[in-house]
Amino acid sequence: MREQDIQSQILNVLRRLDSFVWVERNNSGKLKDETGRPITYGAGIGSADIQCSVGPLALLLWLEAKKPKKKQEPHQLAWAARQAQVASARLGNVFKVHSVDDAVTAVLHTYRWGLDLYADAGRMTQAEAKDAYEKAVALVEVAKAQASAKEEARRVRKSRRPKRQPLPPSARAATMF
Repeated sequence: MREQDIQSQILNVLRRLDSFVWVERNNSGKLKDETGRPITYGAGIGSADIQCSVGPLALLLWLEAKKPKKKQEPHQLAWAARQAQVASARLGNVFKVHSVDDAVTAVLHTYRWGLDLYADAGRMTQAEAKDAYEKAVALVEVAKAQASAKEEARRVRKSRRPKRQPLPPSARAATMF
């Protein structure tokens, strides 16, 4: 499985949790403009793949999707270290995740943290925070089941497609001109 597939699965599940998570794919890199100057886009070179804002306090959460046993590149580690330095000021965190379950665990951990902060500020009771967290856990299970069903339906549709037949040699020669 490619990292892109892991990211896709994570986004497929997390986007279904829009009642308490906002999530976006973070495309980042560097290109040259028409004058040859480098232009950096996204959250910077080495930034994590997925950006989340987890309610109720909109805590910032970054997810770096990696294949199991694959390590982060030095520029990714440097970016994560910079984020860790300002994490307390921005109330955010960076997690390396290998699967949907890892990502969901990170999101739920951050959500619970936000609920606790919210309750400590007197915006809700501990019982309300606990109830909100339990509802979130139930939503996660539903989202994972829906995403799994969608993925299975896509696989079935793909397997039923007729295989493309190669062009005969005479047609291949005709398309070359």
